[in-house]
Amino acid sequence: MTPRHAVALALVGQSCLIFAVLSLLLSMVALFLGFAYGDDSVWATIIMWVAFWPNLVLSLFLPSIWLFLVVAPISLVFGIPLVGWALLGIPMGLWRARRLEEGAL
Repeated sequence: MTPRHAVALALVGQSCLIFAVLSLLLSMVALFLGFAYGDDSVWATIIMWVAFWPNLVLSLFLPSIWLFLVVAPISLVFGIPLVGWALLGIPMGLWRARRLEEGAL
């Protein structure tokens, strides 16, 4: 592995970790606001939609029986929002690596 690829891989991993931590923090805030205010708060609803967008996207592509039997238990154990947010770190890390490479030239 060349040093350039190692740096790119490290930047991608770092970006995925940043988005995963952001997901956990945003989920905690969203659940707190959801339990505190429920449907009465527009901000709580918006933060819930942003925090749990991977579950919402997955619900568009899977039938309702799959959501009930498979996705709900897995999302509680493995954290579909965590994985969805962490996947956003891949393009961000590659962008950061390209920017670093262009700045070094």
